[in-house]
Amino acid sequence: MVQAPLKLYGQYLRLGIEEHGQSTIRIGFGNTPEGFKVIKQEDQELKEQLKIGDLILVPRHSQCMVSATGYYHAGVYFSDVDQNIIHFTQQHTSSRSPSGIGGVLTEQINVFCEGDRYIVFLKVAGIPHDFLERVSAALRRNPKYDLLKYNCIHFTLELLEVEPEEGNSMKHYNEKITRLGSALDVYLKGLKSSNRRIRS
Repeated sequence: MVQAPLKLYGQYLRLGIEEHGQSTIRIGFGNTPEGFKVIKQEDQELKEQLKIGDLILVPRHSQCMVSATGYYHAGVYFSDVDQNIIHFTQQHTSSRSPSGIGGVLTEQINVFCEGDRYIVFLKVAGIPHDFLERVSAALRRNPKYDLLKYNCIHFTLELLEVEPEEGNSMKHYNEKITRLGSALDVYLKGLKSSNRRIRS
């Protein structure tokens, strides 16, 4: 019963992503960001070592409402010594709201990827000269998470000094997603109140 509305929501999210260029939604569905090249597709083996600044996308359950729609979670590889990834996520709450308390975390690559099914992108022009300083600064702050305005994709692009292109058409698209997301949130809360377990 839960899968049907989530599937419809996922299909809606995918509508028009090709025309939005360097949008966070387009990247979040696994599309190659402009100025990056693919090092590893989700179903491929990693044939070379990860490099500092590699952008990594993983399919993963999260607290946000797009967890079951095919949307990817993003992180950036920043340490050869510990093989660590830095990423930004919404902290767990009882609500399935698209915004809330955010958290900047680090995890080892094997923990973050949870297996071999992940995508790796390399920024062709290279990473910022102050990339590691950006990582250190990010670990000291606690920005608010917002699914549409500042999510894991925004965070990783900011670290890599990449500006997403969110034009007027994208703003209109985001407004539609927000309305649909609110309706989905009401639906899921109704199921919870009926003591049904929601599984993504």
